[in-house]
Amino acid sequence: MPEPTTAERALIAKVAGEGHALVQAVHRRGAMSLKAFSRSGRPATAGAFFGEIAAVAQALCEPNDDRVLILEVNRTETGYRLSHTFALRDISPAEVLLDPEHRYPNHPSPGMPRPEGIDVTDRPTDPAVLAEVRALVGEYIALYTSIKGTAPDFGEPLTEAEILAAETAMGLRLPEDVRALYRCVHSDSHEHGLLGAQSLLPLDSVVHGYVSEGPGTSPADERPFPVNAVVFDADPPGVVRRVSRSDWWVTVATDMGGNSCAIDLDPAAEGTRGQLIEFGRDFHGPVGLVAASVTEVLRQVVTALRAGAYEKDEEPGSTYLILDERVGRSTEAGYRPANRVGPDSTASVVERLTDPLTAQLLYLNDAEMIELAALTPLANLRALSINRAARVTTPLPHELPVESLRLSAADADLALLSGHPDLWQLELAGLTAPVAVEALAALPALSALDLSEVDVDDVEALADLTGLRVLTLNAAQWSRLREADRVPPHLAAARMAGRCFLDEAVTWREWLTGKTSE
Repeated sequence: MPEPTTAERALIAKVAGEGHALVQAVHRRGAMSLKAFSRSGRPATAGAFFGEIAAVAQALCEPNDDRVLILEVNRTETGYRLSHTFALRDISPAEVLLDPEHRYPNHPSPGMPRPEGIDVTDRPTDPAVLAEVRALVGEYIALYTSIKGTAPDFGEPLTEAEILAAETAMGLRLPEDVRALYRCVHSDSHEHGLLGAQSLLPLDSVVHGYVSEGPGTSPADERPFPVNAVVFDADPPGVVRRVSRSDWWVTVATDMGGNSCAIDLDPAAEGTRGQLIEFGRDFHGPVGLVAASVTEVLRQVVTALRAGAYEKDEEPGSTYLILDERVGRSTEAGYRPANRVGPDSTASVVERLTDPLTAQLLYLNDAEMIELAALTPLANLRALSINRAARVTTPLPHELPVESLRLSAADADLALLSGHPDLWQLELAGLTAPVAVEALAALPALSALDLSEVDVDDVEALADLTGLRVLTLNAAQWSRLREADRVPPHLAAARMAGRCFLDEAVTWREWLTGKTSE
C-alpha cells in the first residue's frame, strides 16, 4: 500500500482529531456529500472535513472526471485507514447500477416517437399570429413605460433566419406564437415581467439547454433510487402526458428562482400543442400547467396591467414589474394529502379529503387499523404510504391504480395485495412476522422491492422473481443471497441499506457484477 499523501494525512488527522469512527464522502463532478458516524454507529456531523476531503478528491480525479468517487476514513484496531473506489454510485447506503438502460414506468428514454406537425421548414411565422403577438407586446411596452417611466429592455428581436437556425439545431419547429415572440423581443433577461412570473430565455440558451439534455427536458429524478419514482398527473388530468421527461418539452423561460417553464409539443389527448408547463425546485410531484399557449400568458399579463394588478415600486429605479403571482404561474395539484389517522377509521379519513379524486399520493400515519378497501373512492390514487400502523386489513382494491406502496405496520398479511395489476414498487417495514417471498410472487407487476426493514424467511427465493429489476436489502440479507449464490436474474440496480463499510460494499458489488473493482 503506498504511503499517504500530504492531503490524505491531513484528512486522517482531522478525522482522528474529531474522534469519529467512520467518515464517508461521495464526490461527483460539481457536488459532494459527506456522512460521519460515531463509535456507537450513530450519525455525526461531517461538515468539518469538507476542505480536506476536497483536496484528496482533487488529487484522485482526472480533470473533468465524470466518475463517482467514494472516499472512506475508517477507525480500525491499528489506527485510521483511508480508502477509495470509483466502482460504486453511493455508500451508506451502497448502490450499484447493473443496467444503465433501465427505466421506471412512465420514465421514457430519449428517442420518443416524433409528433406530427413539428418538422423544420423555412415557412415564415404565421402573419396573423405575429400581428397579435406584436400588438400584445407593444401594449405591454406602453403600459410598462407608463408605470415605470422608462421602456423595458428586451434586446434586439430575432430574424426569421436566426429562428430557423435555432430550430434546425433542435430539429423541430417552434409554435407560431413562440416564433412571433422572438420576432418581437430577444429575451426578458432583466425580469421585466413580459410573461408574468416567467422570464423568456434567449433563444441560443434554449437551444443549448435542449440539445445538452439530449434532447428535450428532464425535470424528474432519473436515478435508480429516486425519492419517488411514480409519475403523477398534472392538473387537470389528460392535458399533459404522464411522463417524467419528454423529448418534446422545450424549456423557454425561467422564474429565476429555480423553476423553469417549457413549451409542450406533444400534449396528452386533451392538451394543446404549445401549452406551457412548469417544473423545478418548488415542484415535488407533477409538472404544473401554466397556460394553453404563450399568447394566453401575454393576454393575461396585459389584462392584469390594465387592471392595475401589479405591485407598486418599493425601490426607486427598479426595473422589476411584479404582477399578481398567479399570472404566468401554474396551480400545483393537491396530489399529496397527509393524515394522522390514530383511532379514526380509514373511511372517515377519506371522507375528510376535500376532493378525493385529486388524491394521487396519500400518507396514512400512526393508525390503529387501516382498511385498504375503504380507499376505493380515491380513483386516481397512484402512491400510498402507510406509516407506523398497528394493523392493516381488507384487500387493496384492484381498480385503484396504485403503483407504489410503502407498508410500515406491525400486522399486515401480504395476501391483501395479491394480484394487484399495477403495483410495481413495494417497500415493507415494521412487520412483526417474517415475510414469505411466495406472497410477493403474487404481484404480477412487481419490479422494485425494498425488504431491508423486515425479516425474510426465504430471502434466497428472491432469485425466482424474474420480473424484479430494482432490489434493496440490508447487509445480512445480501450476505444470505451471496452465500447461496442466488440473485434475481434481471436486476438493473441494487442497494445495500444502512451504514456499510467501503470494503464490504466493494466486495458486494464485485459479486453482483462479476467484475473486479479498480
